[in-house]
Amino acid sequence: MKIFRACPILTAALAVRFEFGGQGYNQLDAKARCEERGGTLPYFNNEAEYEQYLEAYYEDSPKWNRRVWLGYERVPGTDTFVAPNGQTENLFFDWHSGEPNNANYNGGTHINPTFAPPKDPDAPWGTKKQRNKWPKGENCVEISSWGRNKRGMGTYKMNDNNCRRPRYFLCRFEDEV
Repeated sequence: MKIFRACPILTAALAVRFEFGGQGYNQLDAKARCEERGGTLPYFNNEAEYEQYLEAYYEDSPKWNRRVWLGYERVPGTDTFVAPNGQTENLFFDWHSGEPNNANYNGGTHINPTFAPPKDPDAPWGTKKQRNKWPKGENCVEISSWGRNKRGMGTYKMNDNNCRRPRYFLCRFEDEV
């Protein structure tokens, strides 16, 4: 496991840090990988956490010009998102214009955290046949790059997307101080 940079952010007697988790995982598998390591997929209580996350993992490294899962999941039938800790209020979001839009919603349901299709050893996100049985809709949140800024990097904003798609992910850890 490679740790790029610890980003300590002090939040009410906790130091929040983010570490690279992996690539090519759907949101549910990425979430499980973080939990196995004692963390969660990232979420943000305030703009300071979000900005430090972006600076450490995007602005400093061009290879991070990728789509990355966050820990937010849509509350079924709403445009409300819940963090991995169950929090729905006082969360920080930086949505791209027009998001969240649930653009690929076609009558599907929210991803069930207890639902995990069988694994195909050659594809960490399952076989195509398995993926086609997963719920439809844009029920998870990613950060993705939109266009390019003067440094050649994208402008990073949040987007709701289908939870089944393979993405990079980082894990959030909270350490007592």
